[in-house]
This record gives sequence, C-alpha cells and structure tokens, in this order.
Amino acid sequence: MGLAEEKAALRRACLRIRGEIPHREEKDRAIFRHVTGLAQWEQAQRVYLYLSAKGEPDTFSLARAALAAGKEVLAPLCGPGPGKMAFYAFTDFRQLRPGR
Repeated sequence: MGLAEEKAALRRACLRIRGEIPHREEKDRAIFRHVTGLAQWEQAQRVYLYLSAKGEPDTFSLARAALAAGKEVLAPLCGPGPGKMAFYAFTDFRQLRPGR
C-alpha cells in the first residue's frame, strides 16, 4: 500500500470514529456556549471560522450568532493548487458554495 492509499485509509477510519461520537448535539451546544461565553467573543468584531462538514463540530451556529451580533464572519476557501487558501467574508449563508 502506497502513501496515498494509507492516507485515504486513515482518513476513512478517522471519519468513521468521528461519526460514532455519542451525544453529538449536546457536545455541539457545549462548544457553542463555551465559545460565545468568552470575553474574546464579546470583544471580537471579526470571526474566522471553518465551516463544518461530515460530523465535525457544528460551526454554523457560531457563524449565525456572529452575524446576528453584527460581527464580520470569514470562512476559508481552498484555492487552485496545493497549499492555497484564503479567507472570505460572507453576510448570508446563500453566498456559500460547497468546497472540497
């Protein structure tokens, strides 16, 4: 098995394990309460977030809360080619497109 196949197998195993985490919604709410309870959250005018996918901790609720509080919200977008990433502001979820 080559390196690419090993990485793919490890990625699949990690996704499977992450998908089996119990009480996901409860943990998502705890993360939300913790982050929004921080002084840094209150002081922030701009918030950088990855947008969760496939069983990752929910970040969409944080984005919604930040937008509702008038904060600027930025999310990463991977560019063409390896190692290319930039952050882009959005004000409405309809502006977002699925990434890779």
